[in-house]
Amino acid sequence: MARRLSKEEVVTIHVLAETGQNHCEIARTLGVTEGAVRYQLRRQAEGVEDGRKDKPFKAESMAPAIAAWFAERADDERPVNVQDLWEHLVDEHGYTEGYRTVLRFVRAKRRCGPTAGSRRRREPRARRTGGSFPRWTSVAGRSGSTPSSWCSRTAASRR
Repeated sequence: MARRLSKEEVVTIHVLAETGQNHCEIARTLGVTEGAVRYQLRRQAEGVEDGRKDKPFKAESMAPAIAAWFAERADDERPVNVQDLWEHLVDEHGYTEGYRTVLRFVRAKRRCGPTAGSRRRREPRARRTGGSFPRWTSVAGRSGSTPSSWCSRTAASRR
């Protein structure tokens, strides 16, 4: 399956077409097919807009039940478990749609991201390993610069 064009690439296609470049040049510049360029330009000419952004969520009908479920768990320190929410909707309210419909609804409406304490901070690799980044040094007793005469040593191996 072909990759989707980003918004920046679509805008670039329109700008380059307005400057007079032909479809083949635009496609070569962006690294996409000529068909993708023609498709985007045809959509612009027809005035077609993507209607998915205005499409209602399937879980919208369960919004009051979802709000009540969130209100019950407002004091919890742990992040919200959407799997538990979906199971609650299926068991208690007869929800027939899939888990991902609830997940999309919660992400869009509730803005529930990871809390400040729930993410582990990543430290630089040298601190995680307790050493430093590898250094390439010449092997004792060998001369020259061939790859076989070099080896990698870390701070831990120097002790």
